[in-house]
Amino acid sequence: MAVRGRPPKGVERSNVVLRIPKDLLERIKAHQASLEALAGVSIARHDVLLVLLQKGLEACAPPGLEHVG
Repeated sequence: MAVRGRPPKGVERSNVVLRIPKDLLERIKAHQASLEALAGVSIARHDVLLVLLQKGLEACAPPGLEHVG
């Protein structure tokens, strides 16, 4: 899971505004709830989104290029 709290020093971040269809947002909320139930702690939605984005990119990457950058 992504680091909670302030981003670690040396990790550059940018703010992004993202418009998400309501049905997709409901799926994300359901996924967040299942992760929280498994972990037994509250997980911020932005952490869930970061993990989903990273996993999605890894799934789409050609073999050998799973983690670039």
